[in-house]
Amino acid sequence: MANAITTQSMHLIYGGTSTTPSWAMITANSKDLCIKDFPDMTNGDPDEVETTTLCDTAHQYIDGLENLPDELEFTANFDNDLYDELLTKTAEAHWGIQLGETTGNPRWVLKATARVELVGAGVGDVLEMRIVLKPKSTITKENIA
Repeated sequence: MANAITTQSMHLIYGGTSTTPSWAMITANSKDLCIKDFPDMTNGDPDEVETTTLCDTAHQYIDGLENLPDELEFTANFDNDLYDELLTKTAEAHWGIQLGETTGNPRWVLKATARVELVGAGVGDVLEMRIVLKPKSTITKENIA
């Protein structure tokens, strides 16, 4: 039997603005923010810096600065209380996604600024909101102690 895990119990988490994050799920009026999807949680490829000299027979490169994703987008069903709560969390802070709430499960974390948007909809659609994180640090994986 293959080892596998599902996306059930994946949560967008907020760690606050202090130096040491205090991780928690986002809640408002006893309702948890439950996301419907999440983006790739990887950093971009580093720049290639050319180091070629006139002695070389081919172009030579080294890795340069790491590129951060432009934005990370998460979708959730619209809830007015959660929308208003997210509006209070727009300053640069610690953010992440976490698999479950038990010891040993991983989370992917970064520092980012945030915004929340109402997603356009049509007849008979479910209203959704989009949480957009603008990375200010690299994305790292941590295991929950």
